[in-house]
Amino acid sequence: MALPDLELPSTAGRSINLSKVTAPRIVIYAYPMTGRPDRQLPQGWDDIPGARGCTPETCGFRDHHRDLAKLHAEVFGVST
Repeated sequence: MALPDLELPSTAGRSINLSKVTAPRIVIYAYPMTGRPDRQLPQGWDDIPGARGCTPETCGFRDHHRDLAKLHAEVFGVST
């Protein structure tokens, strides 16, 4: 599936354009927002389990990162 030409900021301090990633496999998943330094989180946000991105799916990508790398897959999480 072709990805749109869209550049997004990364937590590594660079920009990623998913349409230009050359890996044979790309995993893209969305997770609940982690917050921004210039904005307050909604009231009660931290009371919601997994609200800061620590969902079982997210942890699975973290825990299996080496396995995915062996498959030449690049993994990208997008904060909602």
